[in-house]
Amino acid sequence: MTNLQPMSSPICLQNNILVELPKAFQDELVTSNGMKFYQDTTFRPEWNVTLQGKVTSIPQKITQGDGNIHSFDPDRPRIRPIVKVGDELFFSYTVVMKRSQTDNAGDIFTREDPINPYTTTWLSYSGLRMIRVYLMNNKWEIGLLDTKTKTWIDKLVGGEGEVESFMGKYMPTENVGFNYKNLLPHDGKDYWMVDYAYAIAIKRAEGVFDMIGDYVLVEPIREPFRGTHQGVIEVYEIEQDKDHRAIGKVLYIGEPLAGDTKLSVKPNDIICSDIRYVQKYEIDGKDYWVIRQKHIYGKQSVTNDNTRDI
Repeated sequence: MTNLQPMSSPICLQNNILVELPKAFQDELVTSNGMKFYQDTTFRPEWNVTLQGKVTSIPQKITQGDGNIHSFDPDRPRIRPIVKVGDELFFSYTVVMKRSQTDNAGDIFTREDPINPYTTTWLSYSGLRMIRVYLMNNKWEIGLLDTKTKTWIDKLVGGEGEVESFMGKYMPTENVGFNYKNLLPHDGKDYWMVDYAYAIAIKRAEGVFDMIGDYVLVEPIREPFRGTHQGVIEVYEIEQDKDHRAIGKVLYIGEPLAGDTKLSVKPNDIICSDIRYVQKYEIDGKDYWVIRQKHIYGKQSVTNDNTRDI
């Protein structure tokens, strides 16, 4: 009798951790009384993307990359490889978000890396860029830009339905397919490749994490007023609080990147960063900030007159 060996997961030779996800997007909403609703995750998938999965294999080595702009990360070799098979890994939402949208009858649009949490862009093979900006209060601004001539083909400010219609006009939904760049099908299972540079933390229990690389998990305390966007393309030219200080309480902080000096910062310290470097996440129903250690600019101290300063 032949002994059947269990199927093993593939192994990435370098840089990529492989994880299994229950689903790529969280498309269910459950009310307090147990009623279940399904939501469309295609409009703002970054709000509903799965951020954690079980590690099935780890890379054999971590390298600097091949020099390609999409794979080169100078900090990657300095990350201490602490991830192990079986860990519950928490990672950047860009892992699942890296995908190409294709249509048999039209152009091919690839979602680009996000500029900030409020702006999403797609670039087509023909040089058209779709730019969508959230303006608050369920208002959006969207435009189609010809990058070759630097001219706008069309623009719109409106609600979610109007923006969806605008996108359907230039990015047809018939015969649409998605090519997920980090998806690796193998032996009937789907695995997702997480570059070590985008692995944020190992989740030990609810609200308990071991941080990877120079990531820091922070509880928000003060967030500067961001203002409202004045244009589709001028995403940084907005009226906002000139004081960019983001103040929060450190929950978890790991070892610094190899070669960097260890910070005199520990859990429960109140630290100051710049809101423009803050990544916002919701984990287990709670709001968190994820920042890099190099973006911690100071911590709260007690002076002789018992006042506290950042």
